[in-house]
Amino acid sequence: MELSRIARQSANQNNGQTSRVKSLDEIVKMVRLLTVKVPNKSDGWEYFFSSLEKAFASEMVSDELKPKVVLKGYETSPKICLENFRKAKRNSNETFSQFASRLTSMWLYYCKLREANDCESVNQLIVADKMFEMLDSETATHIGVLQGEEWYKPRDLGKQCDIFYASKGKSLR
Repeated sequence: MELSRIARQSANQNNGQTSRVKSLDEIVKMVRLLTVKVPNKSDGWEYFFSSLEKAFASEMVSDELKPKVVLKGYETSPKICLENFRKAKRNSNETFSQFASRLTSMWLYYCKLREANDCESVNQLIVADKMFEMLDSETATHIGVLQGEEWYKPRDLGKQCDIFYASKGKSLR
């Protein structure tokens, strides 16, 4: 609701050029299309931010909405977040307490992205992730496409896998 108010306000401030109010997701997609890839080297950041500002101008994004667009457009995906958590290793200059804190932050951020806010949903998320981890690549790709940014609870994941296996004539054993 707040985002739509900001988007309307932004459109009204841009010389009345209001063809229609765009959702945050639509703005993020357009800005990502109009912006160069995030640089790997330090000398590419000036060009990246220049292209980002041009994309904001092109899409008439208000100053109030810009931080939300950047955060939403460039946040880590849940899949990458989980991979980073699983692969995390303690740095040589890091105490065990610091490592524990870093792991906790990584896990909490992953749960936030997956909207696992209570004990039951965290339990289901752990089970679903374990099931997904055990899938063959073809099934995992299929399920990944079906899930999109969401995640299937274990029972739904099981049903989708059963349906996929049946459609492919794969043995369940």
